Amino acid sequence: MKKIIFLLICGWSFSGFAISAKLNREKITQGESVELILSSENPIPDVDFKSLTKDFMLGGQSTSQSSRYVNGVGSTTYEKSIILFPTKEGSLTIPALKVGNEQTEPLTLEVSKYAPKVQDTNNNEAPQVEQPVLKATISQKAPYIGQSVFYTLTLSHIKDLADAEIIPSSIENVQLSILGQDKEINENGIKGIERTYLIKPEKSGTIEIPPALLNGQILYRPQRTPQRQGGGIFSLLQAADLMNVFSNGMRPIQIISNPITLEVKDKPQDWQGWWLPTSQAELTLDYDISEEVKEGNVFQATLTLKALNVDSNDLPTPKLPNDPNFRYYPEPEVRDSILTKNGDLESSVSIKYAIMPLTSGVLSLPETQIAWFNTQTETKEMECLQKQLLKIQSVNYNL
Repeated sequence: MKKIIFLLICGWSFSGFAISAKLNREKITQGESVELILSSENPIPDVDFKSLTKDFMLGGQSTSQSSRYVNGVGSTTYEKSIILFPTKEGSLTIPALKVGNEQTEPLTLEVSKYAPKVQDTNNNEAPQVEQPVLKATISQKAPYIGQSVFYTLTLSHIKDLADAEIIPSSIENVQLSILGQDKEINENGIKGIERTYLIKPEKSGTIEIPPALLNGQILYRPQRTPQRQGGGIFSLLQAADLMNVFSNGMRPIQIISNPITLEVKDKPQDWQGWWLPTSQAELTLDYDISEEVKEGNVFQATLTLKALNVDSNDLPTPKLPNDPNFRYYPEPEVRDSILTKNGDLESSVSIKYAIMPLTSGVLSLPETQIAWFNTQTETKEMECLQKQLLKIQSVNYNL
């Protein structure tokens, strides 16, 4: 008997794993979301939803379970759901998803073009509102690995929009950081907002930037219903009806931007040392010697490396080479980034030195150089700081 019970238990434990998939809606309008729900009578393991990113932007995920009893027999249903935002209109296929050793059936979603229509209290169609548009652009579609490029989201037609929130997608193998403040734009009387991010690919090859998401509220203005001629109490009722008709309303709206594909190039195979891809680099040494510098006295100098469209944290630290004729006392480095009038990001790293000559005569601060990769000419270049000649006075210790 014990042996039979053991076999029954094992057979129950390793029974087939059934999984089903459904959508909470089969037809939606572009800009709306849909919920994909996976259901099973067994706990659902982790699911890889990457196959959905071809036609959808992935939203939040959630899990739940519910139990019920019928005639004293209990059952439990486990669910895992994910919010999907279509990236285009038309008939979209949600492919079969592999869950454990099983897979779901493919599903079809019909996405129609956005055409906002609202009804007033008398079921009269209201005028269409101004549809917001969220557009994504990139400054360089074929950057090098580690090269910083501008990713800009432009939200236009915002006249009827309120409580807007722009949410960029998380991008695998890419660093993303917001750059500066939102910029108000007005092109041909169409108002909008422009937000720029600095993105840096950390891997070569094809990288997909999923659509960004806009959440907000949109205003609609119901149109006026046909008026009837009349007076007395009817006119009062008509006036009350018109007040209701002309009242403005808000409804939630979700808009997504266009996706973008990057083709990221790898650095040259023979490259050695610090990888600095940029369109321009400059190395300077500034010092002010207003009086004669004497042996054993200290003067100040600042060594600075600047580069365009590079994160300041990606700049190598410039250093003065050791020299037996000088002693250096460096301060902590300072990194900074500013936006130029031309719309470029100028980053810098500076080190301030207190320099003490250890002997007299005509001395030279040693040559310093930084290797960088010119992303415009696609060639290696050297930014050199030539020797700086200094006349150092001797000290008469017999005085």
